Amino acid sequence: MTDNNEKVIPNVDSKSKDERNVPDLRFQFNGNWSLVKLCDVSKRITRKNNGISDLVLTISAENGLVDQEEFFNRKVASNNINGYYLLEKGEYAYNKSYSKNYPWGAIKRLDYYDKGVVSTLYICFKLNENINSDFMTHYFESNKWNNEISEIAVEGARNHGLLNIPINDFFETKHYIPCYNEQQKIASFLNFVEERISTQKKIINNLESLINTIKNKIFNNEVCISKTPLKDILIEINRKSTVNYQFPVISSTVKGLVLQSEYFDKEIASENNIGYKIISKDNIILSPQNLWMGNITYNDKFENGIVSPSYKIFNISEKYNGKYIFEMLTTKKAFYYYKTVSEQGASVVRRNLNYEAFMELMFNVPPKETQD
Repeated sequence: MTDNNEKVIPNVDSKSKDERNVPDLRFQFNGNWSLVKLCDVSKRITRKNNGISDLVLTISAENGLVDQEEFFNRKVASNNINGYYLLEKGEYAYNKSYSKNYPWGAIKRLDYYDKGVVSTLYICFKLNENINSDFMTHYFESNKWNNEISEIAVEGARNHGLLNIPINDFFETKHYIPCYNEQQKIASFLNFVEERISTQKKIINNLESLINTIKNKIFNNEVCISKTPLKDILIEINRKSTVNYQFPVISSTVKGLVLQSEYFDKEIASENNIGYKIISKDNIILSPQNLWMGNITYNDKFENGIVSPSYKIFNISEKYNGKYIFEMLTTKKAFYYYKTVSEQGASVVRRNLNYEAFMELMFNVPPKETQD
């Protein structure tokens, strides 16, 4: 202990004042952040289950350690889990499998259950008492610790998505950590921000549920003035680019239309995209080959752009409100219609839309005043 009751972390490195590793953004604390090995501030867990728990856990990138059966909607663990590691609440597991947001695997704390078991492929550990668990949980969600892991991962070992990380080397990784009081201050601040994010997500989810309910009530109304085929509503256009990269390349995603270079962090279109289709503001874009029902998006973002030649591009007849038609075409009821005019594609999760049959589909459409 120091005079101000701050817990001291063992320092395995001695640096001059000019070499101190402290963050640029910091609360009002003085002193160096200590360079420690993970084995100095934690202890490996190898306790076996031996029939204590039947709750098999898996690491979800978004939700942490969760019930494996609920996560996969089926049982994927071995029938005999006595040899699995037994984790208690507050302890950690490291999954050496890499994913998009976790290129060097994920370390997650057991938060939702008092105890559970994990595969022995995981590296499990608990923190010493002089380490703030909330601080380390936030630290492991950053990419700061990835540098150490990247140096010990055996080259060429990314087989089947699993990194080859020697256990002893994992616990020899080095990390900069402040005094306990500073850990606590940082953790409290980040916890507060996360609570605000969680509250906002709940509000957003409730509003999304509300708007989806309203939309389905509106568009499922069978009592309408007319029943109209899509061929009378959608006017296909077929403008093609004549100059390479005449406009930015756009992709249709579940989040709507996006710049391909931003969404995928690179252009994935052909280097020669002459002949790509041109889209303009207020066009409706249809991808006939997409997840089960054809992906339909509305261009309310880009003045102009180019998309894959496989897309169908439409203007809306002047009798109709374009945004209303888009919302009508993306209801659950509409998706059911598309399934009736689609065929199995090359993959079991893809269906090819029969375009001619699609254009003959009939929809109840109210007067334009009501649409507006």
